[in-house]
Amino acid sequence: MAAGTAPAHAPDAQAVPAYAAAAVNGSVDIGTYAGAPIREPDGTLFGAICGLDPQVRTDDPAFAAAAPLLQLLGQLLTMVLAANRQRDEADRAASAARSEADLDVLTGLLNRRGWERLVQDESVRFGRTGDPTVVVVIDLDRLKAINDERGHDAGDDYIRAAGAALRDAVRGHDLVARLGGDEFGLLMTGCTEAQAAGRIERLYASLERSGVAGSVGWAPISVLRGFPAALAEADNAMYAAKRARRAAHAGTLCS
Repeated sequence: MAAGTAPAHAPDAQAVPAYAAAAVNGSVDIGTYAGAPIREPDGTLFGAICGLDPQVRTDDPAFAAAAPLLQLLGQLLTMVLAANRQRDEADRAASAARSEADLDVLTGLLNRRGWERLVQDESVRFGRTGDPTVVVVIDLDRLKAINDERGHDAGDDYIRAAGAALRDAVRGHDLVARLGGDEFGLLMTGCTEAQAAGRIERLYASLERSGVAGSVGWAPISVLRGFPAALAEADNAMYAAKRARRAAHAGTLCS
């Protein structure tokens, strides 16, 4: 329906080949279908509002009268979504410009206080729109050895390089913070689980180009589990990645 290859209103849905072949027919009886797309400000599909009836409504005047109202509702929801997107961007910009107390003095990124505020704000937005969002935790390798062997100034340079590499690897509306010590956090908004793997590879590549080694863990945020569960899952995944990197390094040394 949203792609325009099937009608928005089908009083006999099973008479439309695309609808008759849809897998959803195995879960629910669909005699009549009506829908309207909800689009992002750039025209991409956000979702749809759909009406289903197990009965066929051919020549039903009530269905015919409701069809344009559903289309209007889809247009209104598209306008509401556009307004929400504008508000979200304004909120993020205002949040980024907030007190310098929320900035890490070494990297210029958000600090842990700023990160916690950010997570709270994004959690509210996620509850409103359900946009796909991925949380990422990064823990640097070798920082202690650098501090011990070359001094803390070299360690600070290492942290700065990591912060710059992460900033370079993210998109403009992604949010990155230094959580303290050698740990960083990243929120990738508008990022699906399928898209995340490739973007994590870009994070690793950016760190490597900057001469920084680190372990990365990530998890998608779901409506049922929310931000806290995703953060814990990402943290566990980061430690699993760190153990795997250490094991691989030990194996290389042994061979």
